[in-house]
Amino acid sequence: MRLFSALSSTMLVAFLLLVQSCTTNSTSSTNTPRLPQSETATTDDRTQTVSVAVPNWLISQSKSYYSDGVLSGYTSYSYGNDGRLSLEEQFSGTEVLILQRAFSWQLDNSLKIETLDAEKKLQATTIQQFSQGRLQRESILNTLGVAQIFSEYSYDSAGRKSSWVIQGSGIRPITTRYVFADGKNTQVQVLDSGQAVLKRYEKKFDESGSLVSEDKFDSRGQLLKRTLFSYETKNLIHEQTLNADGKIIRSVKYQYGKNNEQLIRIEEFDGDGRLQEVRTHTWLANPRAAGRAR
Repeated sequence: MRLFSALSSTMLVAFLLLVQSCTTNSTSSTNTPRLPQSETATTDDRTQTVSVAVPNWLISQSKSYYSDGVLSGYTSYSYGNDGRLSLEEQFSGTEVLILQRAFSWQLDNSLKIETLDAEKKLQATTIQQFSQGRLQRESILNTLGVAQIFSEYSYDSAGRKSSWVIQGSGIRPITTRYVFADGKNTQVQVLDSGQAVLKRYEKKFDESGSLVSEDKFDSRGQLLKRTLFSYETKNLIHEQTLNADGKIIRSVKYQYGKNNEQLIRIEEFDGDGRLQEVRTHTWLANPRAAGRAR
């Protein structure tokens, strides 16, 4: 059964909101491809800095396929004349609208994100507040405008994200701390409300500053998995995850377009090398990027 297509729109909205606010992204390196969906910070508990750089390219559509080539779903992105993301629409593999996310910048330079279901009924509102280009606070409000989940971010004297605290209704505070050595984010600690370690990441970098390995440990300090990264001209081209016994459990290949600027294809395999999923991206030039018409 195709799970993505079978889920109701209401269930998917709830699930995606939970993922947005409470989980980590699968990427962890500044070299790892990230989709420039907006010029805002992400809430990745392993990202060491907050980037608000204007990208050269904007993603216009992202598609996901099952291993047999059948479309499982896709997301389309729309932008305003200023190049900022204004609308994100998510569809099922049968081209049925699942949800929308509308983005609008406010007069106080905060970003308002409204999540709507397939009937365009408001499901939740996210407010992101910035200072000096850095995300300071993020609140998720229910349909009544009451904050249910909120995050607060702190930065060190170099402007690097040093901590992230998430809490809310029915959620005990979770703190993520970022530890730096030689200018690189070499360790990330995720702590519970009592400041006990829930999980820990140890990272190693090559001489050029690219992340080459990341180890994840549990609360007892036991290795859970290791992820290895390979690059070509600074672009991530291969990612491989091994379990504590050194067995490959997942691998990902990344492919780029003209001039190696745009990530156009991602292939994900299981531990036995069987293709599990393919994702493709199409792009358009950002009018706000340096050297382009403004």
